[in-house]
Amino acid sequence: MDWITVAVSAGISALVSGSIGLGIASQTTVIQMRAQAREEYRQAIVEQARELQRELLDFQDSNNPQGNREKDVFAAHDLSTAWKFVTAARRLGWFRRWWTMWLLRRVFGKWVVERVRLMKDDSGQSAFVAHVGAQFRNRATGIQSGSLHDAFASPSDSQEVKRALLELRILERL
Repeated sequence: MDWITVAVSAGISALVSGSIGLGIASQTTVIQMRAQAREEYRQAIVEQARELQRELLDFQDSNNPQGNREKDVFAAHDLSTAWKFVTAARRLGWFRRWWTMWLLRRVFGKWVVERVRLMKDDSGQSAFVAHVGAQFRNRATGIQSGSLHDAFASPSDSQEVKRALLELRILERL
């Protein structure tokens, strides 16, 4: 074995191991960046869930015997609120996204979450278009409200408020 063969072999070995190391390092960086972005979106969901919990706790403390909303009247504000959750949930990993969307359907109602997917932003105009468009198409009679709407439409000391708080706490822990 001569020295040229040893030098070429060492050079090829260094080139192969260097490129493999570079590939692994770049993949590790990409994985870390994706994980960091997902964590930021999860934190956004947690902050929004805590804000809704504060609103529900304020409502619970008010000792309101009737509720702030009418039971059978849809609140268009829920579309804008749900939009913030859904846009953040779309950026999560597949399992956490599935679980979060399932829980959002319970909190806001299936009708609201499905309409939010079609909205381009959280503006009142976009929510109004989604709501009015649905009313013209199918009269929006079958809107099934979520636990959040039911809580605000019930007395402040009711089980609906406690259920909505529990679901928001679960959402916060995802």
